[in-house]
Amino acid sequence: MFKHYPDILIQQLGLDICQNTVVGDAMTRGVSRGERKRVTTGEMEFGNKYVMMMDEISTGLDSAATFDIIMTQRSFAKKFRKTVVISLLQPSPEVFELFDDVMILNDGHVMYHGPRSEALGYFESLGFKCPPRRDVADFLLDLGTDKQSQYEVISVPSVSTLLSSRVRIYELMMNNLHGSISTNMLEDNEKHIAAVPEFQLDFLESTIVMQRQLTLTRRNREFIVGRSAMVILMALLYSSVHYQFDEVNAQLVMGLTFSVVMFVSLGQQAQIPTFIAARDVFYKQCRANFFRTSSFVLSNSVSQIPLGFAESFRLYTGWVGTCPPCKPSCCSR
Repeated sequence: MFKHYPDILIQQLGLDICQNTVVGDAMTRGVSRGERKRVTTGEMEFGNKYVMMMDEISTGLDSAATFDIIMTQRSFAKKFRKTVVISLLQPSPEVFELFDDVMILNDGHVMYHGPRSEALGYFESLGFKCPPRRDVADFLLDLGTDKQSQYEVISVPSVSTLLSSRVRIYELMMNNLHGSISTNMLEDNEKHIAAVPEFQLDFLESTIVMQRQLTLTRRNREFIVGRSAMVILMALLYSSVHYQFDEVNAQLVMGLTFSVVMFVSLGQQAQIPTFIAARDVFYKQCRANFFRTSSFVLSNSVSQIPLGFAESFRLYTGWVGTCPPCKPSCCSR
């Protein structure tokens, strides 16, 4: 199944219609905002990860797009046996129904952590009842604010049995928090968590990163065509100006060498905006431990070698600008 995981991921996220579309940026029109969110989600899904942590993924999305993404994450969690933790702000009732467990945090404290279906019953036992026309998610969020008083039914335990039951719940919770770790959790830690490598790709697998960089370079056709035309034009210009020049004249030799070197050096400045634009993607993937920094630097450098060789040979004006080939000294160069 993991062999076809990329295709499954694209299909589950609904990215079939924009599979071959550029993501885009401020200057290039690409996919929509919702599709861009899905692309980022799919990018972080790659790799054999047992736990996915997502923070405010619904920001800037409509309710339909949020529902589709949460539904997809639920499907992944069920099929690939993963744990997905998602923090949402004011989820809709349909989205809230997709979760199995709910954790409510307030000022660094856990108000509730357990099955979603038991949340209402738990707070009703504490004296907070959800009105019939109130969304469950909004009701749970209001309990951590000053609005909780409007849901309060019983402020203090009226009988001793209620007080004793709440004391037992508190003691059970504290015993679970401060008790010893079970052997099953230790075995799972050694078997699953500790066995996960620090990086998704080994250094010897840097060829995958190199293939990606070569693909990105090859797709930049506008730059390659424009750069090739400029290099050929400048090579012909330098060759015609220095045609059959006197090789003994050091001033001409140094002038030609300086011009060629400066053209090659300054020509690489056109790549600076590309590298700066790709920096955010590199930081994001590096923080996610997709690959080592050394693998990216090596792959990026190797991907520029073909263009460097092509520019060097095209600008080699010695084939035209040197003295007649009858002299062995000229041919030896």
